[in-house]
Amino acid sequence: MKVLLAIDGSEGSTQAIQECSKLLKPNRDSITVITVINSESLAHEDYISNQADEYQNISEKILDRCLFHLHNVGFKDIQRKVLVGEVRDEIMKYMNQDTFEMVIVGSRGLGAFKKLILGSVSEYLVQHAPIPVYVVKKVSSQDDHPPSSTKNIRSLVPSM
Repeated sequence: MKVLLAIDGSEGSTQAIQECSKLLKPNRDSITVITVINSESLAHEDYISNQADEYQNISEKILDRCLFHLHNVGFKDIQRKVLVGEVRDEIMKYMNQDTFEMVIVGSRGLGAFKKLILGSVSEYLVQHAPIPVYVVKKVSSQDDHPPSSTKNIRSLVPSM
């Protein structure tokens, strides 16, 4: 199976990485891991170059940690990509450029305030993606249950 894993460095995406490594088979599945630098974060022209470099470095570190985990559990067929733009649009564009069979995301990323205004990225993907979307619900730190427990609600929406 060819899977797209979209992460942002949040606790929710960390749990999505863990769930991905439990759900998929290292000797069978291919994973492309992406993270998106939100172009709205690159505010003023004077600072764009410095901010872009800083965000690029942070994004690469996020991908490094993810790939380190996936390699440690046996995955070999892994690609990585940093995208720049509006997060939902960039994920959708990238998803449509290839033959992915599923996308995996955490239920909550780093943008709690933006969720109130725009809606979450995972909600958007569930509504608009042409392939199934696996949403990994964030397990609170008060729970002793691992991400794959029954406390973890999984939403798998088939393509229409």
